[in-house]
Amino acid sequence: MTIARVRGVPVYVHWTLGLLLAAWVGFAGIQGWSMLASAVVGVLFFASVLAHEVGHVVVAQRYGVVTRRIVLLPIGGAAQMERRPLSPLEDLMISLAGPAVNLGIGAVLLPLGMATGIEMLVRIGLVNLALGLFNLIPAFPMDGGRVLRAVLTELFGADRASDWTLAVGGVFATAFFVLGSLVPEIGLLLLAIVMGTMQWREYRVQRRLRVLQGA
Repeated sequence: MTIARVRGVPVYVHWTLGLLLAAWVGFAGIQGWSMLASAVVGVLFFASVLAHEVGHVVVAQRYGVVTRRIVLLPIGGAAQMERRPLSPLEDLMISLAGPAVNLGIGAVLLPLGMATGIEMLVRIGLVNLALGLFNLIPAFPMDGGRVLRAVLTELFGADRASDWTLAVGGVFATAFFVLGSLVPEIGLLLLAIVMGTMQWREYRVQRRLRVLQGA
């Protein structure tokens, strides 16, 4: 479902997001939150995810990269951009833009909430700090994976950078899976599966590109 257009880019919401928000409201109610407060936190969380994606879009547009759409999913958001060759600097700046937005929001809201005693501001500030830092993990599909690849590309070339980035991502995915199995924590297991799937997809894309380049 299309809910808005931001800088000319349509924003879509997957229907499963409604189920997640309903589940969150129910869980928060069990924890003693009011239904209104839990609903507001849930909506503001995905507003923070949207702000993250818009950060990517703004910087991408400065480099002439077209964003086809932004999709909000239960696992987060995705700005679907055209695939074209990017310089390491362009890739780095586009990748850092999303986490930078969240860290900036958190840096403003958290002190403001603590100074005013408004708990909602504190919560949303912490959510944004967590989003920003989490997305800097150097593994696909997090932005940190692209940041790492951009830096390594500048130092060692594109092929070696992609190989090493996927190797580092594999270590993180394996670690999350083992930790999620030991705790146990279903969230970590799902995260590990998503990371592994995305890295396998990226590996196939890189392999296909190398075959085409060899031809």
